[in-house]
Amino acid sequence: AGIQAAQNIINSGAQTVITPNCGPNAFRVLSTAGVKVFSCKEGKISDVINDYKNGKLKEIEEANVEGHWS
Repeated sequence: AGIQAAQNIINSGAQTVITPNCGPNAFRVLSTAGVKVFSCKEGKISDVINDYKNGKLKEIEEANVEGHWS
């Protein structure tokens, strides 16, 4: 599911993903396509967007959860 979800994000033209968790397969597909992935805490989407706009979210450089089939 992670690879297909990542491909759908790429196909939509998105340049950035904000998520609490990103597994290794999805991260690899997104990063290879040049999509930046930012980590956030779970919460209200309006708060997450404001944190992103204010530079409070950290861009992740590797998956932050294990794959389902590891």
